[in-house]
Amino acid sequence: MTIAALPNSEKAPDARVMLEIDKLGRMRVDEQPVTVEGLEAWATKYISQHERGMVVARAAGEALGQRRGTRPAEPAPGGVREFQVQRLPLEGEPLPRTPEEARSALAKWAEKFANYKDLIEDPGEQAVRRATRPN
Repeated sequence: MTIAALPNSEKAPDARVMLEIDKLGRMRVDEQPVTVEGLEAWATKYISQHERGMVVARAAGEALGQRRGTRPAEPAPGGVREFQVQRLPLEGEPLPRTPEEARSALAKWAEKFANYKDLIEDPGEQAVRRATRPN
């Protein structure tokens, strides 16, 4: 199947575009980078070409977890009437943002591995224990 744009569709009143926000908070539209500062100008140009244009912002879960540039300007930038935000799930734990959060996280990890020798087991001893365990 071949999908091709209709003639003159680049100026169609109805359109939809994806604004992607990666885990570092960087934004891209049609594979082109857009900065937070440049978002308003980009949206204004987009709406001038597509008066009923829709923007779907898809933010990576890590960007949400790190709280980096994941909330585009409100109300929607550049006069965009339909602005939908999709939040992808966060993978893992968010990184600490303040010195207090960092100290707390480090303390938890230090506690978790305080008795690291208890976590390491000789593979041979482990195999013997498993082999002699009753079913």
